[in-house]
Amino acid sequence: MGTRYEVTHYRRAHKEQVLRLLTPLWGGNAALNRSFFEWKYERNPYIRDPAICLALHRGEVVGTFGLVGARWRLGTAGPTQDLPFTDDLVVASAHRRRGLASSLIQAVGAYSAELGYPYLLCLRANAITTQISRSAGYRNIGALGPVDLKRDLRDPLSTVRQRLGGTRFLWRFAHSPQLLMPSDRWPFRILDRPAVGHGPRRASRVSIGRTPLPDAMAELVERLPRDDRIQHVRDREYFEWVFSNPRMEYRFVYWTRERLEGYLVLHQILPPRAGAQTWVSDWEGTSDDTRQELLQAAVSGRFARLMSWTATVAGSAEAMLSEHGFEETEHEARAQGQPASLIRPTRDEELHHEWALDGRQLMDMNNWKFRPLDQD
Repeated sequence: MGTRYEVTHYRRAHKEQVLRLLTPLWGGNAALNRSFFEWKYERNPYIRDPAICLALHRGEVVGTFGLVGARWRLGTAGPTQDLPFTDDLVVASAHRRRGLASSLIQAVGAYSAELGYPYLLCLRANAITTQISRSAGYRNIGALGPVDLKRDLRDPLSTVRQRLGGTRFLWRFAHSPQLLMPSDRWPFRILDRPAVGHGPRRASRVSIGRTPLPDAMAELVERLPRDDRIQHVRDREYFEWVFSNPRMEYRFVYWTRERLEGYLVLHQILPPRAGAQTWVSDWEGTSDDTRQELLQAAVSGRFARLMSWTATVAGSAEAMLSEHGFEETEHEARAQGQPASLIRPTRDEELHHEWALDGRQLMDMNNWKFRPLDQD
């Protein structure tokens, strides 16, 4: 990297420049981007102060790469370990192909070592991110195994959007909410209908909620059968924080008797856009029957595209997804190991040693339980 660039740590004085730099990645809603940044980096329960590396050119922020705090439990009864995610790698277009991305990746690794983290994680890595990261010492634990359930919906407004998108002065209107299908503008409209949310399901003890139940969800997690895999800590603090994400719209499918026996969380990214995907973010239950009813209720929402990961779900859950019509997607990416789960030790001297925590081999996907909720 040339001497014209300086790699440094984020300070609050950089906030406005960083927000402008992140606009192409996050979208043009400035107020939403600000709220998302503050949620993600300023209110994270595991990294209290933003841990971000920046590339500066003559005092201007031209590159950014951040750490998002995450706490993991090493088995149901095991200790916890903070392993942050890396995210939001952006280099301004005028400064690309100059080694800044690699420099930021290396800087974040060194910064993480200073902060005492032994490893870094990255989920949902695409081919480009994987290629850059692998050259910096990351390894691919494995593909996350995306599956989807599609409905064949005709979109009569797609032609209008395409024409506007290629027209001078009018291109900005191509993304107007008024040109979205109802399934894109109001993805949970069917699930929210009283006849659907509170009709036959009442007898089956399934309900639909717009707000989380962090105490009940955390208590349920503690009652689940023993699982020796490494998985994100899901306690009250985590649930309260993660479900306050301003870029996500959530619905919560609950199975309740005297107490909560299962939940399934759905999310979609805001603001609404054409062809948006709805995700099964998290899905737990005290029995297969409970999980089956939860999935049945979620599928009844008739989403245009309902997505999940299968790489680390239990065999019974994968079978349920298949029974409901979920199929493997992104075949080419799957063949290349994407979307990938990446990991790297923060200290270069550990690159050629065994990567393990509490006796668990970190390069074995069978030792992990990843969910889409883990890195929104």
